Amino acid sequence: MKKFHPDFYRILKRLITIGAAVFLLTAFMVGCQDSDNSKPDKDTTALTVSETFPADAATNITINSAITASFVETMNPVITSDVSNQLLSGMEQTAS
Repeated sequence: MKKFHPDFYRILKRLITIGAAVFLLTAFMVGCQDSDNSKPDKDTTALTVSETFPADAATNITINSAITASFVETMNPVITSDVSNQLLSGMEQTAS
């Protein structure tokens, strides 16, 4: 039987140990991936106003009329509140 250099077995043992560690780490990382595909995709569409009252450039509107805006998609009530809604005239805040 052919005898190998003494360092050969030490290097072989080290390579097997490193290979096993890489295999176990890879298996662990694959097992920890999020497999829940039921989460909705992030909404990247900008919110678009579909209708407002009073209409743009409307005249003869009483000062105490309610101001409303409708959007093309439902807004998330968790992140929408009276505090986050502002009425702007150009870049100047008119009301909140």
